[in-house]
Amino acid sequence: MAAPPARIIALAAAETSGDRLGAHLIRGLRARHPDLQFIGIGGDAMHKAGCRLLYRMERIGLIGFDGLLSRLGDILRVRRDFIRHLHNHPPALYIGLDAPDFNLPVERRLRTPTLPCVHYVSPTVWAWRRGRLRGIRRAVDLMLLLFPFELDLYRQAGIPAVHVGHPAADALMPDREGARRRLGLKADPLIALLPGSRRSEIRRLAAPLAGAARELLKRYPDARFIVPPVSAASAEDFVREAGDALDGLPLTLRPGQAHTALQAADCALVASGTASLEAALAGCPHAVVYRVSAASHFLLRRLAYVDRVSIVNHLLPDTDPVPELLQNQAQAEPMAAALAALLDNPDRRTAIAGEFERM
Repeated sequence: MAAPPARIIALAAAETSGDRLGAHLIRGLRARHPDLQFIGIGGDAMHKAGCRLLYRMERIGLIGFDGLLSRLGDILRVRRDFIRHLHNHPPALYIGLDAPDFNLPVERRLRTPTLPCVHYVSPTVWAWRRGRLRGIRRAVDLMLLLFPFELDLYRQAGIPAVHVGHPAADALMPDREGARRRLGLKADPLIALLPGSRRSEIRRLAAPLAGAARELLKRYPDARFIVPPVSAASAEDFVREAGDALDGLPLTLRPGQAHTALQAADCALVASGTASLEAALAGCPHAVVYRVSAASHFLLRRLAYVDRVSIVNHLLPDTDPVPELLQNQAQAEPMAAALAALLDNPDRRTAIAGEFERM
């Protein structure tokens, strides 16, 4: 008797955080249903978890509007060919992993009574562009939410949604001494610098972060710095973009070891995004930094409902434990001053660690 056809789930991620979520989800689904197969768009984590990649996620990843005009043609071609492939070879389920500007149009084109679509990670409709809820209602059969405060918004909009939490909450916990042993690093203080996962983030933040390290070294001569880019290629990007600012800095590059670096560090400068949540879960006091193009910043300011960017500050709104240095404030001297305020105040660091534990 012939074996039943394999059940296939298609997924698409556009950046490192989505790639990690996809890999975590693939492993969880495989544990329950070993017969499942996975195809889609992703990176190394999803590939290692068993997903057959039709395209690498670097083909579709963007931040804001940076680089959009030069890459729009290729992104649209990938999306068109991806949709065509899934129409010709329908999966049992489609899961969009964040990346709403890519995934929601795909979901609208694919969704039928026989091909349900799930979106994992809500767009930040609580923060800006709330009108997107109408398009989400047309695109998805179910929204999987990372954060509890998102659930009421989806209920009010009549969109099926479930709060599933964030996998990093299981994977990360404070372990300063153990992390330092694993890294083989001893310093007082040890400071982590996380420039983001995308090239556009690294391009805008590498030199300011290196400059901040130089400023901190003047004040703390025994300081050491660790930079954990997401990959060897990102490490090369960081070194190239930081340039001469790295000369003479006691800095260690550890690609792919962001979690361990955050656990080991006394404090950190972190590009806004998932890394801020990961820093908090690791018990690492930090400041969030971010820079986008002037055009992106102009539009974001006019479409936003909130004045905070760190998800940690939204989860802990009564205390705002994470300083935010954005645009013109994301420069060497303000960033160094933000960390000095933490390093010079042990009681403040202890209180922040308590807030992170409560979160």
